[in-house]
This record gives sequence, C-alpha cells and structure tokens, in this order.
Amino acid sequence: MSRNKRSLWRVLAAFAIAAAILPLMGSSLLDEESMIQPEAAYTTAQVELGSFTKSATAGASIYWPVIVDVRNPVRSARLDDLAIVRITELQEGDYLGSIVSEGSRADLSAARLSLTRLQEGLAQGVADRETAIAEAEQTLASLEGSAREAARLRLEKQRLELERYRLEQEHAVSAQEKTVAEIEENLEGAEVFAPVTGAIDYYSYVSAGDSLGYRQLLISVRRKDTYLLRVEDGQDRFRYGMEVTITYGPRNARKTCRGTVVSSDNVRRYNDTTGFAWIRLEEPLSVDEVTQPSIQAETLRVDGVLLIPRKASRLTAGKQMVTLLEGASLANRYVNIAANNTDWNWVLQGLEEGQTLVLD
Repeated sequence: MSRNKRSLWRVLAAFAIAAAILPLMGSSLLDEESMIQPEAAYTTAQVELGSFTKSATAGASIYWPVIVDVRNPVRSARLDDLAIVRITELQEGDYLGSIVSEGSRADLSAARLSLTRLQEGLAQGVADRETAIAEAEQTLASLEGSAREAARLRLEKQRLELERYRLEQEHAVSAQEKTVAEIEENLEGAEVFAPVTGAIDYYSYVSAGDSLGYRQLLISVRRKDTYLLRVEDGQDRFRYGMEVTITYGPRNARKTCRGTVVSSDNVRRYNDTTGFAWIRLEEPLSVDEVTQPSIQAETLRVDGVLLIPRKASRLTAGKQMVTLLEGASLANRYVNIAANNTDWNWVLQGLEEGQTLVLD
C-alpha cells in the first residue's frame, strides 16, 4: 500500500473514533449554563432609589454650665485673708477668705446724725401740720354758707398735704437707715464662704492687704450638680435641637443613651461663635458613669434619591464617570454627584433607576 493511501486511512480512522465518542459525551459541550455570559466577566451593581444619609462621630468631654460668682460685698474694703490659692474643688460652706472695711468711723457718725435730724424733722413737721388742721376744724365750725364751704375745701387740702409730707419724710428716713446699716456692716467686714459645691473656674489674683472694689469678682465656681457634654465642632455638624446617640463607659462595657444638642454655633451670631456644641443627656446619669463619652449623629438624610456604590464612579478629567453595561456593550458616561458617604454616591443627573454599572 502506498504512503498516500495509508495517510488517508489514518484520517478516516480518526474521524470514526471522534464520531463514536461524541454521542457518549451527550450535549454537555453545548450547555448554555456552562457558557461564559457577558455579565459574568464583570462585577456589577444596580442604580437604586433610596435614602442618602451622612453621620458624624466625635469625642466629648464633661462641661459644667452653671457658674456662681462670689463678689466683694463690702464698700471701701481690703482683703485680709485668702484661702483658695491651691484649691481647685470646693464644698458648699468652705471658708474662702475674709474682708475688712477701710471705711471711716466719722462716716458712720455723720450718717447717724443725718438720720436723727430726719427723724426729728418728721416728728416736728407732722405735729405742726396736725395743729394747723385742728385750728382749721375749729374755724370751720363757726362758719356758714359759702365761707364754710371754702374753709372745708382748705381743710381737705391740709389733710392731703399732711399725708404727702408723712410719706415723703418716712421714705427719706428709711433710706438713711439703710445707709447707716451698710456703713455699720462694712465696718464689721465679712467672711466669704463657698456658695455651692463645685470646681473653681476663675479666681482673682489678689493678695492679703490688697484693696478691693465694691462687687469685685473674687472667684467663680462651676456647680457640679448639673452637667452637659461638650464636643468640638468647628464645621457645624451638630446643630441646635439635633438628636444624638451618646456612647460611654469602659472599652469592654460600652453603653448608649440618647441626647439633644442644646447649644451650638448655628444659632449664635457670627461674631459670637465658639467652635463647640453642647449636649444634654436624656437620662439622669451621674457624671461618674459617663466616662470616655463619644457622640454620634445623623447629620444629613435625603429620601427618594438615586444611589450608586461609591466605587462605581471614578474621577476623569475633573468629572465623575461611570461605566454602563447594556447587554454585551460597555459605555462610559459622566454623572453629576451631589454628595457621598463611606459607601454611597448620591447621583443628581446622568443615570436612571435599574441601570447596571460595572464596578471593576
């Protein structure tokens, strides 16, 4: 047999073997489920209609909002003793210092003399007017007709004048009595005690022997029976009236409670901002319980908007672009994104609900 004939028989034998094997394999090579579909080559996501939210978290600290001032109650005084140099915490009734008056005894004597003269003048003036009224009443009894009526009217005027004089002079006497009492109190000096339990927020840098002005501020004490949480907030994330969640306690036993922002820069005048927000707890927790506090709040929520995964878009030539998958075709499209959070982009324009995007 020639070489060409042997080659031909080999080809025919190969085809025969293939024809015998193929029926045994069935239709598995043509199974559509085992074929690579266009979508299977990509990770995709759908454009969704939902709610876009943003949140903020920040650490907080305890803040004592109620301040009680202690001022010098004595006129023309000097500091005799100061006991708060190294004290930072006070208990109600703690001794803080003593104040003595620099006033003159001569001032007291003059004030008392003025009071005596006013009292004597009041008594003499009332007596004189009552005598005049008595004489007018006797004269009235002897008159008749129009003369009697005129005398009666003059008598009523005298009685009214007596009451007016009495009220004015009694008021002057009362004011002078108060002046005398103040001078006497100032001469006695005063001892100063802590009005409340709390922490010293401010104290005046004065020493024993220094002169003090009347009502001069000596110390300010922050009361510890009322507290707020203070959080640094230069970006105005925590706004007045906002409800927040407060997390507190040791690391392995954290707890939560609700709170409300009761003061923030968004309700202050532009030149009166502080960079802080203050939060009131809705539960009566002791300050010792609220350790390591942190604040969480939903700062933005918009419902019924288009959302796509944040990784579905990319910045191209200064614009946000996505890749659309339509059947087996890919298309790039610019989109307008209003805002984003950790996971989602809020899309304003460029997409419709239900469209498919390629993520990688």
